[in-house]
Amino acid sequence: MTATDLLDQLGQHRTLGRAPREELAWLASHGSLQQFEAGQVVSAKGQRVENLYVVLSGRISIFAERGAGRHKLMEWREGDVTGLLPYSRLVSPPGDSVVQEPSTVLVVHGGHLPALIRECHEITSILVHSMLDRSRAFTSIGLHDEKMVSLGKLSAGLAHELNNPASAIKRCAALLPKRLGDSEQASWALSAYRLTESQLAAVDRIREACSATSLRGVRSPIEEAEREEAMAGWLAGHGLDVTLAEALAETAATFEALDLLARTVDGAALNAVLQWAAAGCSVRGLASEIEDAAARISGLVTAIKDFTHMDQAAVAEPVDLTQGLSSTVAVLRSKARAKSISVDVDVEPGEEG
Repeated sequence: MTATDLLDQLGQHRTLGRAPREELAWLASHGSLQQFEAGQVVSAKGQRVENLYVVLSGRISIFAERGAGRHKLMEWREGDVTGLLPYSRLVSPPGDSVVQEPSTVLVVHGGHLPALIRECHEITSILVHSMLDRSRAFTSIGLHDEKMVSLGKLSAGLAHELNNPASAIKRCAALLPKRLGDSEQASWALSAYRLTESQLAAVDRIREACSATSLRGVRSPIEEAEREEAMAGWLAGHGLDVTLAEALAETAATFEALDLLARTVDGAALNAVLQWAAAGCSVRGLASEIEDAAARISGLVTAIKDFTHMDQAAVAEPVDLTQGLSSTVAVLRSKARAKSISVDVDVEPGEEG
């Protein structure tokens, strides 16, 4: 390429083409035309950038290492400028600038930049604007990457939080048909004994105890084991099915109520009553677990919508601080749990007006 051809190509350059021809001639005389092959590294991360690059043809991209591997930050094509620019504080690039396809580049050594600033005011102005655009682009890319990292962490935490109640629903739904079958069989077996009014009254007290909210989680594991052992001992002492101990131990049924029932109903009828009560307790317990898990999922969805301001207009409006903090705590609960931290939101009510 002759000097005239190079000058003509600079005159058609998208970025520098509007500069005076004499300034383009100065740039061409102080630069060297170089050919780069695909895969060649123009500037490497950690190494000082020493040249201004005017891309005449081809494509050059800068890559940086991220958690998921190499990530392309920017690229420069025919008509772009990159590298060391006037007044730039760039020392080393954030990644490797790699040639993506054969490229023709006018390379101007950084030592000529002070003279370029003195002699070529229009080119200097153009390059300063390009530097500002590049700085804004890198800042935007950095913010985007930070948002994507935050979104990934948020998604992972949310998936972990949703997995527990979803698994509970799946497990309970799988057990429910069998438990309903057991309850139906126990009901049919109990109906065969034709209990009296007084016996039915005693049965009803046991049913109410078994219908009470499950106490699992209120007692400690040791207390639960001791109650189940005591319940098994009571059943064995009355010649009844000891496998009912676990289900009965989870209810609020007292031994006084069981003793009253045993004085009113005895023998095979007593065993049928307890089987019926235990089966009903098991069904209601599964239904309660499904309800709690579904409420947990619904609460998480609501929290994530509030946390991300989903379905809200992009205008300024009053903010419910308590709700916002509660939603944030709900979303980040898995991270707090991983660090054995318990977070409570206690906000004093604000004054109206």
